[in-house]
Amino acid sequence: TTDPGTPTTSEPTITAMSFAESADAEDQPIGEAASFPSGVDRICAFFSYTGMGGVETWDAVWTRDGEVDETASMLQSTWTWTPDGDTWLCTGIADQAPLADGGWELSLYFGGDEPLVSRSVWVGDGHEIVDITVRNDLAGDVCYLYISPGFASSWESDRLGEDQILWAGDSTTLSLPAGDYDVLARNCDEETLATQTATVAPAAVIALTG
Repeated sequence: TTDPGTPTTSEPTITAMSFAESADAEDQPIGEAASFPSGVDRICAFFSYTGMGGVETWDAVWTRDGEVDETASMLQSTWTWTPDGDTWLCTGIADQAPLADGGWELSLYFGGDEPLVSRSVWVGDGHEIVDITVRNDLAGDVCYLYISPGFASSWESDRLGEDQILWAGDSTTLSLPAGDYDVLARNCDEETLATQTATVAPAAVIALTG
């Protein structure tokens, strides 16, 4: 999993991405989830965006276990939506063959070699949402905690949020799909305190140890 880097402000922007099985007549998600069981025929991503006024072409690249699925992806597509708003896209049309089990990731490109955003989701049984404990056994306080599936190409959003600090010796509870993850902990100066792997399972405890 690559380094999340220092957060920056750039245009265009993508925020609030989530996954669901479909959309209703008002373009709202149906069956929103963080993981999907075997047999689902598609995954839809819902997101908000700004600053797309100058965008002409873009790529929505779906990968499964690190391999690009060109059938599911939208490559060199024309941007036809408004400069700012909300939208959604899916891996394919309904009633297609079920998606293969594995780690699926959506990366959105707006020029250049790096995606503007990447988000991941599991398809397959055994990835139910479970509560886990993350305990800070480090000498320092953690202000940024990234926990991403092991198959993901980049770190996802900070799990602590803007207002939470995981003080040395303290614990916090998170809800995540079961599976294998990469973990990155940083202090308030964005210096790396710990990188490690962890298995998320019911009642699991992730001890940050550096």
